[in-house]
Amino acid sequence: MATNTNIGIANSFKAFGQVLLFFALLVGSFFVGKVFFPKKEYIEVRTEYRDTICLRDTIIVDKPKPEYVYLTRVDTAYLKEVSDTVYVHVEVPIEVKVYQTDEYKAEIQGYNPMLNYIEIYKNTQIVTDYKTITQRINNRWGIGAQLGYSYVPVSNKFYPTVGIGVSYNFITF
Repeated sequence: MATNTNIGIANSFKAFGQVLLFFALLVGSFFVGKVFFPKKEYIEVRTEYRDTICLRDTIIVDKPKPEYVYLTRVDTAYLKEVSDTVYVHVEVPIEVKVYQTDEYKAEIQGYNPMLNYIEIYKNTQIVTDYKTITQRINNRWGIGAQLGYSYVPVSNKFYPTVGIGVSYNFITF
């Protein structure tokens, strides 16, 4: 009988050694995870910034050339001669000159009209939009339902197990 007692004690030590090895591997994996996968501290930051700047560009065109010229009508003017008191009937042609580019259009009318310069005040709108959102990453440690197999040292067998426990998530979604 002493032999059976020694075998039972040896099996108990063997089971105790397996449980001790299991906990040693568990603690070792914890430290390996801490070294190779350090915790990243991200806090939730929301920055929403919208800015609108209105600028006015001034375009100056000096002595532009007309795009086209046409005669609209002929007016009659009565002019006095320089040395006489007699009025003379004079026909004055009235012209329309159109100055045009992609940025402006100017139309002038009169006798021998001439456009000296034109200033265009063009509004430019600049919109700047910043939006920065950083979210916090969940911790890898958790408490939850667990489904798996358990080792029972007394019977030296594995059994299916359902329970609640502390877990370390290697992969998170």
